[in-house]
Amino acid sequence: MYLTLLWLYTCCRLAYSNFGDVSLCFFKIPSNGYTQQILSGVLCRVKFIIAQKIINSMKNTILVVDGEPAILELLHFILGKDYKIVLTSTCYEALIWLEENENPDLIILDFAIKGFGGKDFLRTIKVSGLYRKIPVVILSQSGDFDPIATEVAYGVDRFFPKPFNPIELKFSVSEIITSKQANGLARIYN
Repeated sequence: MYLTLLWLYTCCRLAYSNFGDVSLCFFKIPSNGYTQQILSGVLCRVKFIIAQKIINSMKNTILVVDGEPAILELLHFILGKDYKIVLTSTCYEALIWLEENENPDLIILDFAIKGFGGKDFLRTIKVSGLYRKIPVVILSQSGDFDPIATEVAYGVDRFFPKPFNPIELKFSVSEIITSKQANGLARIYN
């Protein structure tokens, strides 16, 4: 019985990964009452896995670039329920992620990262034709954003001082992504 269950689960995973249609693996399985119960349980689990993957693929993606692990965990906790969060601790990792994946809907950037820092990263993505239109939210240790705004000749959507209010940040992120989507639809239809 155990081997039948293992075979069934393997078939379900293969059918899902190859065809996206789990029902393909069920048509040749001998059934009795106990097997039917197990089949329905496995089918429910596989449907749940598929539903989770679909929901996660529909979420908006936010790339977070911050050198402090505590801030990364906090942002994942605050935004992770509503958005797909990608965490990177260096700007170099963020650039590699950008090249290997689809563009995120928003970037949250710590401006004070050392080395290839926030200022260089921001200049790199805003000069690029591929990443220019991605909205950016800046997190900074200093509460005075006038020097940063004069340093940065590129568009930045919001500034937040550290420590920041999580509710305000979550609201701003939602507002930026909503307006980005509305502007994208307006361009398509006009």
